[in-house]
Amino acid sequence: EGFAIEAAPIHEDGKYRTAGYISGDVDGENVRVHFVRADLSADLGSAIKHSVSKARQIIDEQGKALLKKTQL
Repeated sequence: EGFAIEAAPIHEDGKYRTAGYISGDVDGENVRVHFVRADLSADLGSAIKHSVSKARQIIDEQGKALLKKTQL
């Protein structure tokens, strides 16, 4: 759909918070938006999978409009 997803879970108190970046082009310029969610995972692998899943959900719900925001 023209988006790139970068999982970037945040390590907190022995767990990993769902987070990452979604990027895409707006008027020829690459825009990168940071997202953070309340969800926690016990291990990094699960957190990465969940971060990618959440990013896809955000893209499905908001489409290109998400690229006009600075943070989700």
